[in-house]
Amino acid sequence: MSKPAEAIRRYFYECYAYAVNKIGFLKTHENIVCAAIITEKARRNLFVWYVPITEKWTSKVISNDKSEQGNRLQRYDEFGDPLYTKHADIDAPRLSSSEFWKARGGLTSYSDLQEDFYNKISSNYGAERGESKSYLKNTNAEQARRFQRMDGDLYDEPPPYDDVPF
Repeated sequence: MSKPAEAIRRYFYECYAYAVNKIGFLKTHENIVCAAIITEKARRNLFVWYVPITEKWTSKVISNDKSEQGNRLQRYDEFGDPLYTKHADIDAPRLSSSEFWKARGGLTSYSDLQEDFYNKISSNYGAERGESKSYLKNTNAEQARRFQRMDGDLYDEPPPYDDVPF
């Protein structure tokens, strides 16, 4: 195998190992359905399809009180805050995109994943990252510093949206 081909193979091996470590169920490939390598002259990509399962999740604590329609209502504490209970079950994981990403950092989890991938993998192969145009609330601290983002900058708020149908 030629040196460039070996380097490309090593790059995709590192990318897949990174994906297993970050999105794999219990750091395994059990929830990864498929991985496809797409190469173009100036770009090489690994696309990973996965099922967002998690062994940890939260659920509402339900009271015996019922709504007017007869549905049981969520229980609240003495301060009026809703109650939740935490669950963990490795043998019976849950399919939940929201819980999957909460476990990986919540609001900035995808941004954190991109930044971490760049720092640990892509930058070693000479890749460069463009300017972050994420809303500041979705930008992690490292990106905010690197892209000189701050409150009140151009991408701090979503653009106005007119949803009037006429």
